[in-house]
Amino acid sequence: MVKKNVEENIEENQVPAVDPQKKYLMDQFGSLMEQVGEGFGGPLQEELIRRLEQTIADFHQEVNEMLTTLKDTSEKRHAKLKEIWDNPDSVNEQTLARYLDTYVLPDPDLVIRTSGEARISNFLLWQSAYSEYEFVKTLWPDFTVRDFEEIVSTFGARERRFGGLLAS
Repeated sequence: MVKKNVEENIEENQVPAVDPQKKYLMDQFGSLMEQVGEGFGGPLQEELIRRLEQTIADFHQEVNEMLTTLKDTSEKRHAKLKEIWDNPDSVNEQTLARYLDTYVLPDPDLVIRTSGEARISNFLLWQSAYSEYEFVKTLWPDFTVRDFEEIVSTFGARERRFGGLLAS
């Protein structure tokens, strides 16, 4: 019986719920709001709140757009994987390449790795299977047009085999 009376008192004395966005804004920008209010009054505070709320709304909209895009992309990939699962004999180099994100781009002929690292770090593994590689010690910010021209000149003199044997 006592417990019920306590619960009723809590319900009667509850403060109305505060909008979580406004609470967040007041928690984060409360002191700024007080300073603005001291010098210029309520209208400036209201404008500041309006702009901050709009910023949050814009952020929520962008997040929702990204989630929608992710969902659409996931559904498309699922459909592609189901197609492959249902027709395993139809998979070859050309069909596999169609399922890559870079399918609209040509495969690179030349890959230049700067910084002295002699690894490709999973960079375009399938697409660069027949690419020529250049590993240079120059760091990317220091890589110049002259460096690029030298590498392209060397690349142009190579005899490309694309996985085949060198012609004799």
